[in-house]
Amino acid sequence: PNDYNVQEWERIESLIDNIVILSRGTNSWDQNLLPGTWRVAYIRSGEGGGGLDRRIPFPEFSFNQSYQRFTLDTVTNIGEVLGPNVRVEVKGSLREENIGSNQVPKRFRALITGGESELCAGTLSFKLPIEGTGVFDGVFLGEEIRIGQNLNGSGALVVQVRVVA
Repeated sequence: PNDYNVQEWERIESLIDNIVILSRGTNSWDQNLLPGTWRVAYIRSGEGGGGLDRRIPFPEFSFNQSYQRFTLDTVTNIGEVLGPNVRVEVKGSLREENIGSNQVPKRFRALITGGESELCAGTLSFKLPIEGTGVFDGVFLGEEIRIGQNLNGSGALVVQVRVVA
């Protein structure tokens, strides 16, 4: 997600700033756009250079992808460890903190209750004893782009694109 040259990086940063500024405080959050699978396309580091908040650390190889799969009340975080042949999934419930409001930012709490690792594209898997709470703001949600900010980790800003099957 961070394989960009300087000019691309500057343009992406400028566009992110514009989107975040223009959407903040608006009533533009449409919860019906959230369900689906979203691939991490860009990460703006948080405090101390922190990236994605992960309870299970694994290598950040350039060929790995990270995803989030949302329904209206669940979230699954998916991280490739050695490309799509070895991946980790952690799952849990998703709760809006500011229920009934469409105002941006939209606060969420993810209650992670378990996970598993899949090897050889799902032919072998094992459970992971993981649990925890993640708090994040949805700062923009469109049909194809989602921007979120981790609040109980480094504060990294993550740009995701919708995965169309």
